[in-house]
Amino acid sequence: MKAVANALRRPVRILRANQKSWISAALAFALLAPASVFAQENDTGLRVELNAIDTLGENCRLTFVLQNKMADDIDQLVAETVLFSDEGGVVLLTLFDFAAVPAGRSRVRQFQVPNTSCDRLGQVLMNGIDTCTISGAASQACAQNLEVSSRVRIALGG
Repeated sequence: MKAVANALRRPVRILRANQKSWISAALAFALLAPASVFAQENDTGLRVELNAIDTLGENCRLTFVLQNKMADDIDQLVAETVLFSDEGGVVLLTLFDFAAVPAGRSRVRQFQVPNTSCDRLGQVLMNGIDTCTISGAASQACAQNLEVSSRVRIALGG
């Protein structure tokens, strides 16, 4: 309980997608991923997959693949995200700014979590959608159509 209280007192930081490295991750994903990565019975929704984790020095880089199967472009997507240790304690409460996600398209986004080893993490929870802007207006569609999955040992909940 003390760990949760301490984590909640920390200021919330917005982590923005690493613009320099997302291109190389997208190329690697396109070349290496099977065509059925997102094959599911339901062909609608906003799919968010925790695709890769990498420890970079004292930081953990989380790589997400997003696929917008909804009819409209998402102008901006920001998710309140909680990172838990492998023991279940809250490590960080933050906002991940996934930026724009066009309809019918996939996007790769990376976030570096400072001073946190990936080995320390056990779960990432998309606690809620802070911002979902579609056609210039706030929308509930992102939260209502959210589907999450993970390809790595760290679970992604939503």
